[in-house]
Amino acid sequence: MKKLIILLLIIYALFIGCSNNTTKPKTFKVGDLVGRWENNANNSDYFLITSEGYMKIGSNQIKINNWYQWEEVTEVKLTAQMTNDHFITFYFDSVSSCTLSSTGTSEKIYFTKK
Repeated sequence: MKKLIILLLIIYALFIGCSNNTTKPKTFKVGDLVGRWENNANNSDYFLITSEGYMKIGSNQIKINNWYQWEEVTEVKLTAQMTNDHFITFYFDSVSSCTLSSTGTSEKIYFTKK
């Protein structure tokens, strides 16, 4: 009986020591980004993402390339060309958090999905 207990303890120790403790990155579906996104500092600044794969910023409507609504991702980076030399980059690291950066400035603007 004593040998059986020792054997079980060794197997248990091996099981714990060999278990996979790595955490997988959190994923979300691209389609979960659909909705209204508001500036954290000023709720009057916002943009919309539609289920058809368009981003609406003010009067501009921009088609999102490679819009795969059901694709599972860990992040999404979208770049919109507003004028010939002005680009806006939207970086989504979750379904509720977006960081916006713009050419010509190092300032970042943070948006939250409402």
